Amino acid sequence: MKQAKERKTCVNALGYEVVWLGDRLHLVHRLLAEQHIPNPKNLPFVNHIDGDKLNNNLKNLEWVTPGDNVRHAHKIGLMNPLRGAGTRPWCHKPVYDNFGNHFESISSASVETGICLSSIMSCLSKRYKSAGGRVWNYA
Repeated sequence: MKQAKERKTCVNALGYEVVWLGDRLHLVHRLLAEQHIPNPKNLPFVNHIDGDKLNNNLKNLEWVTPGDNVRHAHKIGLMNPLRGAGTRPWCHKPVYDNFGNHFESISSASVETGICLSSIMSCLSKRYKSAGGRVWNYA
């Protein structure tokens, strides 16, 4: 029986612990969650409950939706939905998506949908056709 080889980890540019497996880098917290934390709802994101990206203790990890992940980050102060509000007036323009959902701002759309604010902005500037499976426009 072949013994498992201990792998060295490092921290990526976003502050997460990663490990090389084969020819790919993998997020350690995601590998741990996939192996040890049940995910009956097939949720796509693994959240660090305490906000510490390097605390990969199983008790600190949970499966969440993209929206839950963003709301949690705002709640514990990791993200600020109004960052730069005074210097970015376009951030406060109302927006809507192709499903008819209206939002008071890009920031609120990001918080409510869990879609990255910069992705929505890229769609609004016509750099991308869609963001988070939605087409975005200014109201």
